[in-house]
Amino acid sequence: MVYLPDAESIEPPTPPEFLLGCLPEDVREDAIAYCQSIGPYSALMAMEAGVEELEWREPLQELEGNLVSEDVFGTLVEVFGDGVESLGTVDLWFGSRGRRRRYHAVRFGPGWPARPTDSFAELARTAELVVKAECLPPLDRDYASVGGEISASAKDGPLELAFPSWLDRDDRMIRINRAVVTEGLVKRWRATETSRYLQGDNSEHDLWFTETVGGFDLRDRAITYRWVEAPVPDWVDGM
Repeated sequence: MVYLPDAESIEPPTPPEFLLGCLPEDVREDAIAYCQSIGPYSALMAMEAGVEELEWREPLQELEGNLVSEDVFGTLVEVFGDGVESLGTVDLWFGSRGRRRRYHAVRFGPGWPARPTDSFAELARTAELVVKAECLPPLDRDYASVGGEISASAKDGPLELAFPSWLDRDDRMIRINRAVVTEGLVKRWRATETSRYLQGDNSEHDLWFTETVGGFDLRDRAITYRWVEAPVPDWVDGM
């Protein structure tokens, strides 16, 4: 479907970047209501409205933060593998239907070796991804989560965390405290033609990476890390 202007349509006070006039009435009304709170893209995805094509009416920069083009998505999969997935696609026509591009709504996964679990099991597994005895100073406080223990210890001065060397992977996203990537994986992404293109003057921006120590927020604290030898936990599925 391609949605074109409709003189009788009613746009919401802050209309989405695409036209609503020729949407089916129930979808149009829901989109008007939803887009005020969660955004037009989330509204269409949440409603499972079956929208496949939209007539775009704004600069392409307005797509950032919501969708990535087909070429960019292909490179994301090439570099990050199953750490990234497409939640759905939408085809946008530009220039009076003269050109069409496909965009993906993307989601980055939790990172390896995390698996869908209940929160208590996840806390236990996260604790195993920090070799507490080899941290400097060692982590030995009785906290409900390793994150809380790290925050408390970092208040007392410099802290060097010890991560097991089997987690040092440049080919996948890693889950320690949250999804993180190594500097090696960042370099792999930066070396792609897609990344170099996105760093230029165009409608899409490149990925940005925030410096962290294993997913634990630095917050101006003196936290560093090193890799140490440690056994692989039994619950880790394959390397």
